[in-house]
Amino acid sequence: MAIYFITILLCFISGISKQLKDNKTWLFIMLAYLCVFLCFSYMPGSDWRSYEIMYNEIDIYALFSTCKVEPGYYVYMYPFKLLQVDFWHFYIFTKVVVFILLVNVLIKYSEDYIFISLMFFVAWYGLYLFIDNPMRNLIAVAICTTGIKYLLERNFWMYFLFVGIAITFHISAIIMLPVYFYFTKRVPSKVHILIFVLVYTVFATPEFFWTILSKVFGWVPYVSRKIESYTISNEGRFLSLGTIIHVLFFGLLMFYRKRIELLKNGVLLFNAAIMYLLFYRIAITIEIFGRMLYYFCVFYTVVIVALITIFEYKSRIMYIIYLLLLSLISTARVFDDFRYVPYTNYIPYFVKGKYPSFEERTTYNYQHSPYHKENK
Repeated sequence: MAIYFITILLCFISGISKQLKDNKTWLFIMLAYLCVFLCFSYMPGSDWRSYEIMYNEIDIYALFSTCKVEPGYYVYMYPFKLLQVDFWHFYIFTKVVVFILLVNVLIKYSEDYIFISLMFFVAWYGLYLFIDNPMRNLIAVAICTTGIKYLLERNFWMYFLFVGIAITFHISAIIMLPVYFYFTKRVPSKVHILIFVLVYTVFATPEFFWTILSKVFGWVPYVSRKIESYTISNEGRFLSLGTIIHVLFFGLLMFYRKRIELLKNGVLLFNAAIMYLLFYRIAITIEIFGRMLYYFCVFYTVVIVALITIFEYKSRIMYIIYLLLLSLISTARVFDDFRYVPYTNYIPYFVKGKYPSFEERTTYNYQHSPYHKENK
């Protein structure tokens, strides 16, 4: 598990070292390392099992008849299968491309403290997105994040094209359509605060939310049944460490709003960060909305790290250490999750030319992780 914390500390040291911070060669080395660490992970995670089965069983008829997921992913992977590309080569190639797209946007908008942005992003989002790897959702996030430049250019049709393609990979990308009309607008702070308070009140507990929904739409039989099933199955949380952290960040964003908006594309960055915070609260109560968080996570990371430049020198040091602690706390999830420990990488197996079977890989983390219930 040490590799997870070493990775975070490497980013941190690179971000505070005068010799390394602005060294382009070192940046390239670190990006290469992060790419190998995140994109070449082998047996950790969970979703790769279903994706490997899907890849091995796909045929031309599935594109039009038995397609079980959004069709964009089928259309994307079919040429690789047709060319007899091994699943793991296809899978790793896809993750590398997505990594390059997301990191490119992260670096583009992080004018300073790139390594600190990488540290926060990897700890809070990268481990889940690339190692546990909800692949279709990740691809959709990368497409939408890349397409944001067309939103800034007010090129609706190109932006719509990017989002439309993303939706064919994961339906959650539909949330990026209405943001076209919001991201570049300066909404009054009072409105942001009011919406924030309403969201954090309505979604404070699952019971409160579903009770309100039931009173408004409960007379519709179909909706009533859905409400009943969600009420039984959903165990949303009223309060968590993440909630407290993000509420504090909301306060910082509102307090320093004018300074944030002076940054390049500051209005968009601020609005995206607010959207992230709202969906974070909603996702705690209705977990399915958690997939929508990641469309804003790159920009949220940029804003949170950009606050460094706003503080005075002593406060700046304290804030950077605070971000390190938050990153380490987020990384500590590996202590209680067999999906991440033990960590294995594809490269050693590729060099040896010996690969464990699907059954061996499927059960490897279950059998060897000290955090799996049966192994405790």
